Amino acid sequence: YIISGAPSIRSNNQVYVDKLNELFDRNFLKILKRVTTDVYNNGLGWLFLYVDEKGDLKFKRLNSVEVIPVWLDNEHEELDYAIRVYSRELYRNGTYNTERYVEIYRKTGVEYYKLDNTKLGFVEKKAYLSVDNKPYNWQKIPLICFKADELEQPLLKRVKSLQDALNMLVSDFMNNMQEDSRNTILIIRNYDGENL
Repeated sequence: YIISGAPSIRSNNQVYVDKLNELFDRNFLKILKRVTTDVYNNGLGWLFLYVDEKGDLKFKRLNSVEVIPVWLDNEHEELDYAIRVYSRELYRNGTYNTERYVEIYRKTGVEYYKLDNTKLGFVEKKAYLSVDNKPYNWQKIPLICFKADELEQPLLKRVKSLQDALNMLVSDFMNNMQEDSRNTILIIRNYDGENL
């Protein structure tokens, strides 16, 4: 609903507009739609910026239930670092095995760990990008946080009391109807514009 339309980019510099339209293509809009869904389901949505092997700027959605942000400020505007804990199923020797991984995103790069039961084993540390085998990092952590509001609450938490009240009304109505169905009359007026 919120991002149903493609953004329109206008500028006096047509080359700049063309480059931005290449960057914000259909694939980006799909990713942005999934991030927006995360915002309403979980309170926060995460978009990771990276540079691929060709040198192009790309975007990746991180599952918001996997990301643990550690903020520098009370307003939750600047990250100190972020922890990502996720699982991956790997097929080995005829069976599926679940392996757990931890990534820590800092200004100095990404630290990769493997989680075995309760032991965290260091794997490697990488910069966010490299040019001619020389590592480079961004000035800020390349994670963009999306929020529905300043409370960072999922939509369900905001409407749960209303949903509970509706459920109770329907439940009471059903109980009353089952007790004495001959005396229960349900009147529906102007439902969806129909003449009932």
